[in-house]
Amino acid sequence: MTARHPWHARSKEQSGHGHAAHEPEHSDPAAEQAATEQAAAEQAGHEAPNEATCEEFASQADHAEPSREQQEGPAQHAKHQEDPPAAEGSPAPRRSGKRGSLRAQLLIALIGVLLGVGIVVQVQHTQQDQYSALRQDDLVRLLDEVTQRNQELTDQRSQLRRDLAALTSGSGDRRLAEDYATLQAILAGTVPVEGSGVVVNVEDDQEAVDAQRMVHMLEEIRNAGAEGISVNGERLTATSAFVDTSAGLTVDGEQISPPYEWRAIGDPQTLAVALDIPGGALASMRNVGAQVSLEQRDLVQITAVREVAEPQYAEPTDLETAG
Repeated sequence: MTARHPWHARSKEQSGHGHAAHEPEHSDPAAEQAATEQAAAEQAGHEAPNEATCEEFASQADHAEPSREQQEGPAQHAKHQEDPPAAEGSPAPRRSGKRGSLRAQLLIALIGVLLGVGIVVQVQHTQQDQYSALRQDDLVRLLDEVTQRNQELTDQRSQLRRDLAALTSGSGDRRLAEDYATLQAILAGTVPVEGSGVVVNVEDDQEAVDAQRMVHMLEEIRNAGAEGISVNGERLTATSAFVDTSAGLTVDGEQISPPYEWRAIGDPQTLAVALDIPGGALASMRNVGAQVSLEQRDLVQITAVREVAEPQYAEPTDLETAG
């Protein structure tokens, strides 16, 4: 209550100043200075009571209201103790947001690493296994081609080695002569032969297959590259001929009768395609009622041979002296 007295004193003083305002203008200068100083002192006294009054009201409010910690209870009070208040003037920290952002960054980095590793593994697998996209048929065909080519190169190497050995030993001419003689014996039909080829059976109950169709058959087999040919046990060569007689069909003077069995040594696939083309030799025999069958074999044997007569007019000659 004592803090209110300055307000009464100020009122009286202000009232005194009011009376002083009505004083005449011809006052003493020293008195005016004293009045000014007194007014300043009164103003300072007016501000001090205001501050004291505010402090008194705040103290009364603190004693009148219970603290927030007492209202919230022991559990809430412990929570406030664990989380100290942030510094004055600074925003509260957002820990949950920072943790979420850190987890997202780690997840993105992990995905990037896994993606990079996957790409590297895929590229390496593609480079190492370039045939994985091929089908099984393509792989088998490729393997067969590589194997065949390897065998051809091996045979060529062996032949070159033999040629080199023959040339260095001085027996090359003799070896070439022997090979040439063997070739001529095979073509002339003077030696038995065997190898892969085809066997053709012709059933001709009406005996409608004539010499012309047999010659057509022989020409087709020769054109297909056959190296040995026989029909019904008769060896066929470049001088062989078919003739129609009253007794039946003959070849090189020997009579043959159906069924006819043709044997040819050469590439089986080439021979089969050449004989069975539309309008070919087999088709011409079927057109007259004959029943024809063709079989490809890995081994065909021709044991029939021919006697070669001595030439009557031709004699060997030296190419250097020939004019």
